[in-house]
Amino acid sequence: MDAWTEVAYISIAEQGEANYEFASPTSSIDIDEGDKEFDSVPNMKGGRLIVDKAQEDTMVTLELYPIELSPDDNLGGLSQYLNGVGTMDVAGAMESTTSRNRLLMRISILWTDDSDAATGITAVASGSTGIRWVGAEGRLVSLKKSFTDGVLKHTAKFRFPPFDKDGSANIHEESCDATAELAAIDAYTSSNKFR
Repeated sequence: MDAWTEVAYISIAEQGEANYEFASPTSSIDIDEGDKEFDSVPNMKGGRLIVDKAQEDTMVTLELYPIELSPDDNLGGLSQYLNGVGTMDVAGAMESTTSRNRLLMRISILWTDDSDAATGITAVASGSTGIRWVGAEGRLVSLKKSFTDGVLKHTAKFRFPPFDKDGSANIHEESCDATAELAAIDAYTSSNKFR
């Protein structure tokens, strides 16, 4: 394998709810991991002191072509997440109304050559390779809708702090070569971000 191209699996879940797949309606993925900057302060000896700054938040941007409000069955609907609906309305006549609710979200993105992989949280079998990026405890902070080119497109931005209030990591990356399996990611709950 020289590079990961063309195919990625994307699973999005609200904390405590089902994972929904977004690979089919998504055309691009951008992950802007938070910078780990520092200040350089001059001292009286002519040297410099390094003063670390807090790591910045990670931003994930997806460009999607939704078919319905439903996030189910790769239909691409994210409005219910932005509006804080909670349990997703996935069939029939669907509605999404703004609210003051803000949902904790997790995104899992998997690149793999495992032909049995079907989601962003699935295991990668030994004999295959894969790389996975997971962000948890984040929120959908922006959902821009455009029909400029004659096709409905949504640009979704998710924001993930690098750590939760207890200092535990919210960003997880993993990969496997063909000699080992990459375990599946567990359900996203208040006590479990990854496994």
